[in-house]
Amino acid sequence: MSFLTKNLRQRATYWAVSTLNASGDPTFVAPKAIKVRWEKGQAVFTSIGGEEATADGLLFVAIDMFEGDMVYLGVSTAADPTTVTVAFTILSVRVTPTLNGRSFERMAFLRARRFG
Repeated sequence: MSFLTKNLRQRATYWAVSTLNASGDPTFVAPKAIKVRWEKGQAVFTSIGGEEATADGLLFVAIDMFEGDMVYLGVSTAADPTTVTVAFTILSVRVTPTLNGRSFERMAFLRARRFG
């Protein structure tokens, strides 16, 4: 366990994408409560496609997450994260080995859902 993962003191709800429905929209697995460190504020990163993008926040976690999954700071029992008005979409995830190489640090770049 790294310094970072030992200090994940906030709770969040995580929804992983399960499949895409007939119209191409994601469906999600049941929500899971996880420990995180959530940093609000903009962060610039390079996407997998090599394009520069801006995130609305950063999330440090001890589990694997993937682009398109969704998170909410706090505990939610909603089955569909798109109904949670303050849920965030994961834009990109960086996974870096710790200095001793025994575990990994994971940082997710988040985008606030836009309504309208």
